[in-house]
Amino acid sequence: MTSGRAKGVAVAVFALSLATFLGLRSNDPCSVDGPLRCLDVYERDALEFHGNNHLLYPAWVLAWSRLARALGLSPMGPMEFVHLTQALDAWLAASSLLFAFIVARRATGSSRLAFLASVVLGLSRAFVAHATNAAEPMPGFFCAAAAVALQVECQARGLDRALPLAGFLYGLALASYQSMVLVAPIAALLLLGPPAPLGAVVSRRGLRRLAWVAGGGLAAIVLVYGFAYSREGVPVRAMPARFLRLDGGASVYGGVKLSRFVNLGPGLLRNLLSAVPEDYQGVRALLGRPDGARSVALALLSAAPLALIAALAGSVVGAAWRYATKRRRTWYAALGVAGLLPFVPLLVWDPLYDKLWLQPIAILSIGSVVAVSRIDRTRRRLLVATILVTALAEAWVNLPRASAESRNPTPFLVDADLLAQSVQEDDAVVLNFDPISMLWLAFHGSRNRTLVLPASTKEEATGWLLRSRALCRQRNGRLLFIGVLDMSRRSWDPFLGDRVGIPFQLLDAERRERKVLRAFHLGTETITLSEVPLGPG
Repeated sequence: MTSGRAKGVAVAVFALSLATFLGLRSNDPCSVDGPLRCLDVYERDALEFHGNNHLLYPAWVLAWSRLARALGLSPMGPMEFVHLTQALDAWLAASSLLFAFIVARRATGSSRLAFLASVVLGLSRAFVAHATNAAEPMPGFFCAAAAVALQVECQARGLDRALPLAGFLYGLALASYQSMVLVAPIAALLLLGPPAPLGAVVSRRGLRRLAWVAGGGLAAIVLVYGFAYSREGVPVRAMPARFLRLDGGASVYGGVKLSRFVNLGPGLLRNLLSAVPEDYQGVRALLGRPDGARSVALALLSAAPLALIAALAGSVVGAAWRYATKRRRTWYAALGVAGLLPFVPLLVWDPLYDKLWLQPIAILSIGSVVAVSRIDRTRRRLLVATILVTALAEAWVNLPRASAESRNPTPFLVDADLLAQSVQEDDAVVLNFDPISMLWLAFHGSRNRTLVLPASTKEEATGWLLRSRALCRQRNGRLLFIGVLDMSRRSWDPFLGDRVGIPFQLLDAERRERKVLRAFHLGTETITLSEVPLGPG
């Protein structure tokens, strides 16, 4: 394609993506983790910050809501505010696909292949789910994609003085969603190579370019984190330690286990093609399900084209390695290690977590079309056909699912409203991560004293219960539990017991003494709103 036609394709990628994602905005804010956090901004309408894992998310939402208000768009309630924030993520997602197109076209020299990479990324289950909802990762993904696109364009055009802006965007990616900065080592190696033949002049220029980017990134980190921490009252001397702290439940979710390596494959299948059940709990549990054989067959069928893509792309890598010089092999090896870094959070956090798959799927999508551009004609046709089949399968599975979420009423919202009628302002409430509890907490629970048990520790829960009993006696309130006391030990121990560290027996007395006030149906389960006597003062 000519440059003019390439620009037309780029505009089409953005426009079609934006229209699709806006049209498919979800009515289910519990379908992914985190969208209801935007309602903190709705309640306060003031600048605040989250933990290091997605520090700037509230700032993105606040800026977007203020822009909407300036344009005369004021949401009339919490759910409308969620939809408004979904429009932000839709715009960021469409822009990210545009940046992916730019990167892929520079890497392959083909607008058709770049378009294909954007389609595979944009139709993946993880991408569609977050482009049509209001969760935290899309601002970070946008900043990282913009940084890489700007960097490759600056390199191609010789605009080295603009590289600090790319570095600044890497810093914003880190502050917006922490793991998104893991693409930066790949970008750094692209600044320095490939070494062909890497004479002294090229080496100096590469290092100078790297310094420009690093300087911009350092400036972003100092400015953004320094401002945020100062707003939180963190002393300057304590800011480095605060910056290095891992937030978001690292002690609960973090850690490397063999099972996480095993579940990388199912994680990819789920987040690319929805080919693994939503309640998947591991290979052994999958085989024990009544529909286990069918689920395994579907997963294997979905894995077949991906295995073929991997084999064909691997042949390109093998040929490049075979004919490379020693210096080039060193660069290839370093690039391979850097390319694996975005997969590390999946291994230390959760290999099924959709947010953490966004960047790996982008790398795999662009890497696949780069392999197409460097393979012989016969295998090229096979590889393109296989990637097209994957894209069609994504569209067949993921778009109807997103369409259903956008058309159907919000699940369990009626139950959350009924729950709100039963909870009084002076009550203290202990709740779980189930959607009824989360919707109640987001839409109605701000006036109550609440404890989300899975987000606490044994010490925090014990102290909260003691204080809440005293406050409830003082204010004539009640101590209520939603769902928590309905859990069996078998469902409690794997997460609340083993990971969070709250023993099942901590609430034995509450289970014996509770009085059920109302029951709710949550799929095949029933959860209850229960009152527990306060006991003697």
